[in-house]
Amino acid sequence: DKGYKENLNSMQGLGYKQINKYLNGAYSKEEAINLIKIETRHYAKRQMTWFKNKIKNIEWIDLDEHDEEKVLSKIINNCRGSIH
Repeated sequence: DKGYKENLNSMQGLGYKQINKYLNGAYSKEEAINLIKIETRHYAKRQMTWFKNKIKNIEWIDLDEHDEEKVLSKIINNCRGSIH
């Protein structure tokens, strides 16, 4: 026993349950890592859904399709447009 209860709020964050089960022998290291990746993807998907439903005027910039200078220029121009 490490003194930490599984039902603590601090133990509900991404990865804590899986690491705890790994440390207790319920999961292999690979299983824990895989489950953490899955949980992280699900969490990110829920965040994106929340943003899309709550903030209608947000403009998403695909960083894979633009170089840094173009992204920076786009952000600066958008900020200037929202100030005026």
